[in-house]
Amino acid sequence: VTLLIILSVEFIIGILGNAFMALVNIRGWVKRGKISVVDQILTALAISRIAFLLLIIIIILIYELCPALLITEKMIRITNASWILTNHFSIWLATCLSIFYFLKIANFSSSLFLYLRWRVKNVVLVTLLVSLLIFFVNIIDPDQEDLPFAALMVTLLIILSVEFIIGILGNAFMALVNIMGWVKRGKTSFVDQILTALAISRIAFLLLVISIVLISALCPALLITEKMIRIINASWILTNHFSNWLATCLSIFYFLKIANFSSFLFLYLKWRVKNVVLVTLLVSLFIFFVNIIIINTYIDVWNDHYKANTSNSSITSNAQLHKLVLPTNTIFVLIPFTVTLITFFLLIFSLWKHLKNIQNNDKGSQDVNITAHIKTLQMVVAFLLLYTVFFLALAFQSWNNNPHHRNTAHMFSVDTGLVFPSGHSYVLILGNNKLRQGFLSLMWWVRCKLNVAILGFLDH
Repeated sequence: VTLLIILSVEFIIGILGNAFMALVNIRGWVKRGKISVVDQILTALAISRIAFLLLIIIIILIYELCPALLITEKMIRITNASWILTNHFSIWLATCLSIFYFLKIANFSSSLFLYLRWRVKNVVLVTLLVSLLIFFVNIIDPDQEDLPFAALMVTLLIILSVEFIIGILGNAFMALVNIMGWVKRGKTSFVDQILTALAISRIAFLLLVISIVLISALCPALLITEKMIRIINASWILTNHFSNWLATCLSIFYFLKIANFSSFLFLYLKWRVKNVVLVTLLVSLFIFFVNIIIINTYIDVWNDHYKANTSNSSITSNAQLHKLVLPTNTIFVLIPFTVTLITFFLLIFSLWKHLKNIQNNDKGSQDVNITAHIKTLQMVVAFLLLYTVFFLALAFQSWNNNPHHRNTAHMFSVDTGLVFPSGHSYVLILGNNKLRQGFLSLMWWVRCKLNVAILGFLDH
C-alpha cells in the first residue's frame, strides 16, 4: 500500500509539473508568435514525459485488472514499442537540453567548440536525428536480426519516410495551387483538372502504402484476415490505377497539343483532345473493374483453399496469394505504361518530321514549336524513367517469394516503387509555368522566414 501511495504521488507530481512546463511554453508561443530553441526542447520533453508516465500507469492498471492481456503478441508489441518510444525521447530530449546549456555556457578557445556554439541549434537537431537512428535500431527485434541487417532496415525505413514526406508535400502543393486558382478565378483549365486529380490520387496512394507498412510492423496478423486483404487490395488497385492512368492521360494531352501530323484522324483527335482524354478515362474504368473482379476471384479461391487446407500456415498461405495478386496487378500496370511509351515514340517522330520540314523550308519561325516539343519530351522522358522504375519494382515484388515487411528485398522494392509517385510531382511542377513560379515563390518565402528565424535566434 505504501509503494502504491508513493507511485500515485510521483505520478500526480510528474503530470502536474510537466503539464505546467508545457502549458507555460505553449501559451508564450501563442502569445508572442515565436518560441526559443530551449523552450521548444522543454515543451517536447514535458510532453514525452507525460506520455511516459501515462503509459507506466496504464501498464500497471492492466497488469492488476487483466494480466492475461499483457501476454498476447499484439499487446506485447504495442507495449514495447510505446515504452521504447516515450522513454527514448524522454531521455534524448533531456540529453539535448544538457548539450544546449553546455554549448551556451561553457567557454573554450577551440575553433571547433566556437563553431558548434554558433550552430547550437543544428547540433541539437543532428543529435535528435542520430537518436532517431538509434530508436529504429532499438525497435527492431534483436533475436531476429543482426546489427548490419538492422542498420540496413533502418536506412530503408528512413528512405521510405523521406520519400513519403517529399511525395505528400509535392502533390499537396500541386493540388492546392490549382484549387486556389480555381476558387480565385472561378474556372480552371482541363490540364489543371488532370493535375489536381493526379495529385489527390497520389496522396491517397502514398498514405495507403505507409498505412500498410505501419500495420505490417505493428500488427502483421491483421493483414492476413480475409476482410483486410480485400480492403487493402481494392484500395491499392484504386489509388494505383488512377495514379497511373491520370499520368497517362496527361501524356496523351501534351502529345495531342504539341505533336504535328497531317493525318485527318490525328487532326480530328487534336481538335477533340478533351473528349479523347475522357474516353481514355472511361476505358481505364472498364480495365479497373476487370482488375478488381480478377483479384477478388483470386481471393475467393485462396480463402476456400485456406479454409480447406488447415495444415498450411497463415504466412505460407498469404505468400501463395501474393504470388497470384502481384503479377496480375503488374500486368494491368503494363497497359498504361505501354500507352505512354507509344505517345513518347510518336512525339519523337513528330519532332523528327518537324525538324526535317524546317531544313527543307529554312524557316526560323518554327523554333517555338521545337522548344515545345523538346520541353514535352523532357517531361515524358522523366515520366517514363520513373514509371519504368515503378514497374520494375512491382515486377520484382511479384518475383520475390517473401513479401514480409522485415524482408530487406521487399522493403527495397517498396522504396524503389515510391520514387515514381513522389518524384514525378516535382517533374510536373518544374514543367508547368504556373506551378514552377508558385514553387519558386514558396521557396523564396521559406528562405526569408528561415533567415529571419536565424537572425532572431542569434540576436537572442
